[in-house]
Amino acid sequence: MQGAPGIPREQPLNRAHRISGAIAGVVLMYLIVTGVPLQFTDALGLGSRYVGAGFVHDAYNLAAPESAQKSGRVTRIGDLLIIDEVGSLSVADAPLDGAVDFGTHFIIALDGTLLYVDPRPPLRGEPLDSPLEPARIARSTANSLIASDGADSRMTSDLMTWRATTETAEFAKVTTLDGAALADAQNAYRSRFITWERWLQDLHSGRFFGAVGQWLVSLSTLIMIGLAATGLIMWSRQRRMKRQLAALLREQTPP
Repeated sequence: MQGAPGIPREQPLNRAHRISGAIAGVVLMYLIVTGVPLQFTDALGLGSRYVGAGFVHDAYNLAAPESAQKSGRVTRIGDLLIIDEVGSLSVADAPLDGAVDFGTHFIIALDGTLLYVDPRPPLRGEPLDSPLEPARIARSTANSLIASDGADSRMTSDLMTWRATTETAEFAKVTTLDGAALADAQNAYRSRFITWERWLQDLHSGRFFGAVGQWLVSLSTLIMIGLAATGLIMWSRQRRMKRQLAALLREQTPP
């Protein structure tokens, strides 16, 4: 179809430059959004903060254990202890026998051993010596720890010394998670693997989207080079046309 009279048809080079400019603008904004935060990794704590989004974990094919246990505010899934679904502590992959909250600290029984855990971030845990292998633990009325080997043997401790006791107490209950609770624990487990720094780096380079993403980022770089090249060519043409027009006007102007 012929263009309208008096309206010049857009030159192919101009069209290519315009399209390249639109694409380059979008890509540049993407690179800025994903790249600028990486310049402030330490200030933003990106290397120590973890991504909790499930779709990110799925993209990295992160797997989680099929089972989890919970006692009070403590969840045990695989080799991870999670308190309040926020703080986490790596431990041996062992069954959870119970957890007692003393406010300033937790005592956690894992497969016959005791662990003293400070819940202030970052979580820290220390083994606690015990004269028996606790299968159940509880908090006494005197704010001490009561441990039992599951039979009749009971000891109470102020965390410094142990004494035999006949005090009765409600031992910490342990439940096996399922359904939504298990899914939340699995997501919390997977969220301990990908930091914001790692995710932003993979977004910036296109690796997060696989080979296709890397190719697109590389192609976008070539488009930006093409944008610069077509811009230089157009600028050079305009200068040449201006010089030719100036020369023509000089020829037509009477002396």
